[in-house]
Amino acid sequence: MKSLVTLLTYHLLFASLLTYIIVSGSLPIYDIVLLPVFLPALNKGLTYLKIDSQKTRILNLALCFMIISLPQLTVISSNWKYYLLLTIASLSSIIYLYYLYQFVKETK
Repeated sequence: MKSLVTLLTYHLLFASLLTYIIVSGSLPIYDIVLLPVFLPALNKGLTYLKIDSQKTRILNLALCFMIISLPQLTVISSNWKYYLLLTIASLSSIIYLYYLYQFVKETK
């Protein structure tokens, strides 16, 4: 159960930091080159904390797709990109919640 709390804490911190950077405008969505750096760093940090599971890697990837697509939905009004980002955000949210449920069942 401790690993679940640690995982959720790291996801909250990571999500709030990256969302703040994107929404504040200091890092445009088209110039995100830090994502390939953040994702392995998050995976390595969780492995260091003895939370090593394939589910955590998928959770991290789904979280990154949600973080990138959700703030952009507020910027794009009615375009084909809106529906594409809405689909990506919806699928990422469903995948994230499913694997989070599987991870909770695994830790009990």
